[in-house]
Amino acid sequence: MRPALSLAFAAVLLATPAHAQSDESPDSSTRSGADPSSNPGPDSDSISEPDAAVHPESEPAASDSGSESVSGSNSVSDSVSGSDSDSDSVSDTVPVADTDAVSVSESPSVAAVPDRLAPLRVDVGPSQLRVGGLAQLTSEIETRDGDTDGFVDFRRLRVDVRALFLDGRVALRGHVSAMPRGAELLDLHVDAELSEAAHLRVGLAKTPFTAYRQQSINDHVLVDWPIVSRWFGGERQLGLTLEGATGASRTGASYAFGVYNGDPARPQNHRFSTAYGEKAPTRSGFRDATAYDVPHPELMGRSGLALGPVQTALSVAWDLRPVHAIDPAARVALEAHLDTEHVDVWAIGYLALHEELDHHTALGLGGVLLDASFRVHPRVELAARWSTVLFSDALREDARATADARIASAAAEEQSRLSTRYADVGHVEALHESTVGLAIYAFGHSLKWQTDATWLRDRTSAGRDDAFRLRLQAQLAF
Repeated sequence: MRPALSLAFAAVLLATPAHAQSDESPDSSTRSGADPSSNPGPDSDSISEPDAAVHPESEPAASDSGSESVSGSNSVSDSVSGSDSDSDSVSDTVPVADTDAVSVSESPSVAAVPDRLAPLRVDVGPSQLRVGGLAQLTSEIETRDGDTDGFVDFRRLRVDVRALFLDGRVALRGHVSAMPRGAELLDLHVDAELSEAAHLRVGLAKTPFTAYRQQSINDHVLVDWPIVSRWFGGERQLGLTLEGATGASRTGASYAFGVYNGDPARPQNHRFSTAYGEKAPTRSGFRDATAYDVPHPELMGRSGLALGPVQTALSVAWDLRPVHAIDPAARVALEAHLDTEHVDVWAIGYLALHEELDHHTALGLGGVLLDASFRVHPRVELAARWSTVLFSDALREDARATADARIASAAAEEQSRLSTRYADVGHVEALHESTVGLAIYAFGHSLKWQTDATWLRDRTSAGRDDAFRLRLQAQLAF
């Protein structure tokens, strides 16, 4: 979009009276997070990868969406108790009966700004049908090694349908990506409120690894998830999750744990295999899905503690039978979150273990995320984020040995092609991403404008590779 048009759009939003709001306003007091990805490509939800060398960050960006408060990201305890996945419009919190209205922040300085548009609803006695949606129109330009590439296209088009029963204590959810290039199933699960402190979810849904990843992408200030989210997981799997919290919404302990089939449904946020030059299979695409392999159970848990505006959480994931070069053997993340009226800050450290060719387990990846946003005006929020992924020598050596073994065992006519495909395997030492941006809210996260700029640096055994990216995005969500 041309700069003049962008400035005009921002001026119109800021000129809109901040007192215009919806007639419904349930409680809401959480803030929103942030996030980017590292390569051009609209709706990384479904873009096929060529049979060529797979750079760890060469896949287009993809992600998730949901609905949270315009005032910012969920606290750790809020996230654990249910507002988890990338829903396009309706909160994932169970019981869902409390989330059907257009919410407005309680904070005095932002109370006049509506939070979001309500989903379409049809009431039938104690049951209810809700239909929500998300559309993100993105313009992206990236410059790397003197070459400039970009696109203007829809990054995400999603439909979220929920059927609520027993006054919202039981819910059935279906959530799909409707991108023409490759529609796919995102979520299909049943939620049930067992008690005030225990909620059960069964089916295909986002796993509970990190409270940060439980946020909705359409409630972020920046355009997409950070690189650490893609490398350390949080992607959807088939399984069962039990979660809940004790104490008040901003004080007390929280938990989420479950067992899953160990096979992420979508490869976009499961990039560990790209360190070996391989792309994880797609399980949920309507046109290119592949069957699930024999289950290899993965256990995950997250515990959190909230003390007013400060929350902490520890997440652990353990794959009982990881597939070599596809799955990490175990992951750990320690996170801290500061959530105030105007400021939202996340600090997270990550570690991932991998299983080598000889079945020895070693440290594979390390990661850090620092993410902060500041509300400077009821309709304007600024954000900055830095994230890095570090590759251990053990992982790089195992990846190179695995690639060499595949080349050597291939037929003579295939060896040349595989040599090209695996040429860069084992050479990446670190990935860095630094992003600044802003969001301008016309109607909360339901109608907003986002702009961010990113410096990307890949450190390899051959040196450094820098890239710069600019993204503009308009979002409509309900």
